[in-house]
Amino acid sequence: MIFIVCDMNCNSFGNYFLMVGLENELKQDKNSWISYGNTYYPKGHCYRAKLNKEAQDMGIIRYSRAIDFIMPEDYIKWLKKRFHLRKGTVII
Repeated sequence: MIFIVCDMNCNSFGNYFLMVGLENELKQDKNSWISYGNTYYPKGHCYRAKLNKEAQDMGIIRYSRAIDFIMPEDYIKWLKKRFHLRKGTVII
């Protein structure tokens, strides 16, 4: 199951990702993921993740654990956006 998690630092809420919901159950429009309570999350700050039971129960993922859950291509995208890395930067 693929979950959508959103970076809460984009709104200055903290250094964690909030679990928004299952990808195939969320509504979406051009710019946003829409959660069950009609809360809109900008797609530019949301990423796909595979969560284990522990992470699902917590509802959040700390930045320090992001590499364990976020899909590799989305993790790289997040790193580049979060740390303002330029095109061509090598991430090891």
